[in-house]
Amino acid sequence: MLFNFKSIFLLALAANAYALPISTAGDTALETRSLEARAQYKDVDCNGKVFKADILRSSISKAREVQGLKDQKKPGYSYPKPYGNDDGKMFPGASGLYEYPLNSPVYSGKGIPGSYRVIMTSNYGYKGALLHKGGNTFQKCINVEDKKKQEEEDARKKKEESDKQSKEAKEANERKKHGKGGKQ
Repeated sequence: MLFNFKSIFLLALAANAYALPISTAGDTALETRSLEARAQYKDVDCNGKVFKADILRSSISKAREVQGLKDQKKPGYSYPKPYGNDDGKMFPGASGLYEYPLNSPVYSGKGIPGSYRVIMTSNYGYKGALLHKGGNTFQKCINVEDKKKQEEEDARKKKEESDKQSKEAKEANERKKHGKGGKQ
């Protein structure tokens, strides 16, 4: 009886292992790229105007769709268009970037583009968002999470500085007090 139990167990284990899909290096790489692409979309603050991650994602998706229409020579589409990256100042080390208007609801590809842009690679990978101030002047939008962390850090530093100044003032008052009527 024990032999039969072992045989059944091993047979079940072998069948289970055979039925499991085997991950290839290509599958793993594709899954990793997909996860990385999703992970980098975060809410951004563009000088007080916040865009949610889903709007960024939808805007890039729409840019791909509109580029297809441009490729078909459909009239009236001027975006997406190349973004110069201010000689690498906005996105260091990045080249071959494109911009597409960033609006909520998502820009259709026609009409007034507004002042905000989503920046992407030539294969529609998200790089960031910008406020177009006019001409060739852009301001990089900040991830909301990063902005909150920076504000918390600034508040902590301000409190530390205030506490330090209070302590120094208190010590100075103590020295003054002891200096006037202290040691004889």
